[in-house]
Amino acid sequence: MTASLSPSRLSPSSDDNDYKENDKIYVTPEPYDVLGGRCGTAFRHPGNQMLRNTIASLLEEYKSHQKSRKEKSKIIQHLISSIKRKGGRFLKYDINEQKWYIAGYNLARLKV
Repeated sequence: MTASLSPSRLSPSSDDNDYKENDKIYVTPEPYDVLGGRCGTAFRHPGNQMLRNTIASLLEEYKSHQKSRKEKSKIIQHLISSIKRKGGRFLKYDINEQKWYIAGYNLARLKV
């Protein structure tokens, strides 16, 4: 099942911009959210599992020798968009507050 990678669905929207450190929006992780970090909580989280499965399904296309950097970037955008279309967010843990917050677009690209 390969989804269309049309440019209109791939470009980041204005709400995807990274939040400034003092503008953290704390949230409770939901099932479709992707948690940043290397902890067991993030690894076992349903949103992270869904992301890993989606990545696995597109890995061969991404690794293709014919794919340019721009085409690979479109695949990454597609993965991020697919999480967001399902209501998922990319979250990061604030160790001082011991809460999750919306991390934004840069973490999404790093995570994917």
